[in-house]
Amino acid sequence: MTSRWQAYLRLGLILIIFFILSLAHVVWVPLHDPPDEIAHFQYSQFIARTGRLPLNAQERQAAGYLSFWPPLYHAITAIVTGWSDSSDPPYLKFVWESPRFDLASELLDTKRLANTEDELWPYRGVVLMWRLGRVVSVFFSMGTIMMAFFTALEFFPGNYRLAILAAAIIAFVPAFIYMSAAMSYEPLVGLLSGMYFWLLIKLVKGKSRPIIYIGLGVCMGLAVTTKYSAVILPAQVVAVLTYLAWRYCWGWLSWFKRLSLVALATMVASGWWFVF
Repeated sequence: MTSRWQAYLRLGLILIIFFILSLAHVVWVPLHDPPDEIAHFQYSQFIARTGRLPLNAQERQAAGYLSFWPPLYHAITAIVTGWSDSSDPPYLKFVWESPRFDLASELLDTKRLANTEDELWPYRGVVLMWRLGRVVSVFFSMGTIMMAFFTALEFFPGNYRLAILAAAIIAFVPAFIYMSAAMSYEPLVGLLSGMYFWLLIKLVKGKSRPIIYIGLGVCMGLAVTTKYSAVILPAQVVAVLTYLAWRYCWGWLSWFKRLSLVALATMVASGWWFVF
């Protein structure tokens, strides 16, 4: 039987192996190769250089087409990696900046980057910022792996072997490693969703402390400011709280108070984006 400390040591080993595999992808996968990676980089770079979000249509065009989407991931990446950005060489060679763009646009994929030796080690300037942005995503995914471990323990308390298996299954899925090493908001959405479901399971199991309701609201609010697809999460909370109110005979006033606490935390966590 796997002890608690053995389980944590094995979880640590899984995270180390995952980090090494992901770091190899950070280094060897060409810049722009993962979906929408150019747009994620442009948005983060705009925030890093200006210190704010785009304010008008012209600035949104400069920040890329994802600048109309929630900015939490890009703001975090800009804060963490912005120090490495530079207007000095090396420069990224975007295909659409070539004078032959109009000729090629009818035949080739022009929404991409022309990869050159400037992107190889030692990394500098914009290349360094892009690579570091990928590393930020790796750390978010490591958090997701940990949430898989703790969520499994909520379902099966004391079954550390199963919890390790759950973490390993998530960590070593090739597609998960690939996207974890990309500059993308998906790893952050995964982490916040994992924390949300972990707290929701605690709630269903009868752990009804105020901090759990606040945590649910914060996770939902931050997830919505990362990607709009997270708007489905509040509907799940309403459904779960309604079921629990019926199961434990809370009464509608108690149900409303708990739901209000979640809603208040959600608004505090996400209001900055919607007010902006």
